[in-house]
This record gives sequence, C-alpha cells and structure tokens, in this order.
Amino acid sequence: TLVCTVAEQSVLSVSIPGSVFGTNNAVRAILDVGEFASESVSSVLLKANFGSTKPVASIMIRPAAGINFMTGKIEILAVGDGATNAQRVSLGVNLIRDTTDIPSSVLLVLRSFNTGTAAEDSNAAIVLGLTSRESDNDATNRLQIATYVVEKIT
Repeated sequence: TLVCTVAEQSVLSVSIPGSVFGTNNAVRAILDVGEFASESVSSVLLKANFGSTKPVASIMIRPAAGINFMTGKIEILAVGDGATNAQRVSLGVNLIRDTTDIPSSVLLVLRSFNTGTAAEDSNAAIVLGLTSRESDNDATNRLQIATYVVEKIT
C-alpha cells in the first residue's frame, strides 16, 4: 500500500529480458487496484516508464474529495513497433467506486488512457515501470495494489 505523497514513488518495476520484444511482440502489465482512496481534493499523477524513456505515457486522475474504496485496474501495454528499437506504450486506468455503501443510483467511474512511443534497444533488458505522485501530502490518500501480472503477448 502506498500512502500518496508529493514525492514520486515506485508502484511497479519489472525487468523485461532482452529479445522478448523483437519487432512485434508485446508485454502487458495488469495491476489489480485493491483500493484507491482520496480523502482530500487532490490529484494523482501516474507515469509509465519504459527503459530510459521516462515517462513514456502519463495520466492525471482527480476524483472528488471523500471518494473512498475505488477498485479496478491499471494496465501498461508495450508493443514492438516494427523494429527492435521502436516501441509503442500505452497506460490505462479503469477504477470504479465500491457501491456496497452507497445507493445504486450513485456511480463513480474513473477511466483514462494515454499512449506514447519509445526507442529502446529491445535486444537488451528493459525496465517497465509505473510511478505515482500525489499533488498534496495527505496520509489518508492511498493506492493499494493487491496483485499484478506481467505477460508476454506474441
């Protein structure tokens, strides 16, 4: 569980072995968000990093104050873009408020998507990462990653 602060924090860092990408393979990281809470009116900046390209894609999410117990997923998809030194990387967030404690007529969904490109040598190991940074220092704001999966797609 990350207590959100104004300091950038690592959420995920995975080393992808050389030659996994080739010219058209892909790697996908899916992070299961066990809980996202925002007690104050603040924003969270998520950055997908790929090798030395930092960030390759970023998303700013800003829920309303007092939004607690959102769950969902964060997904990073990195795809070889026709050459061993060309990749396309996307970052997606899909969060929904846990509705067990609120009327069914109230629904809050946060969805965002961004994409970028990188020119990393995929014959060498590449670090795929995700960082998080809050716009204020509120210890009640948190991002809990329950689990994650990183998979190669051919």
